[in-house]
Amino acid sequence: MKQVEKYITGIFYSMQHTFLNHKNPISLKQACLVAMGFGPTHGTKALFEKVESIVAANYATLELKELRMVFHGLVFTRRISKNLLKALRKK
Repeated sequence: MKQVEKYITGIFYSMQHTFLNHKNPISLKQACLVAMGFGPTHGTKALFEKVESIVAANYATLELKELRMVFHGLVFTRRISKNLLKALRKK
């Protein structure tokens, strides 16, 4: 069982490394899907800070569909900063 855990952890580490070092712009949808996939147990603070920065950059133009994705990716997994949560409450 521990070998499976190590393998899964390695996959998440590899995906995180790819996401953090991605050269092309990442869309809000892609960022939210990554956050949903990593959930509350995988991923580092740096990963979720990057996701939050993408959300913050698109904050002014968020539509309801995108707002739902942000909630599923960051709020429901409890990986959201207090500042962004306060801003989303006003939205």
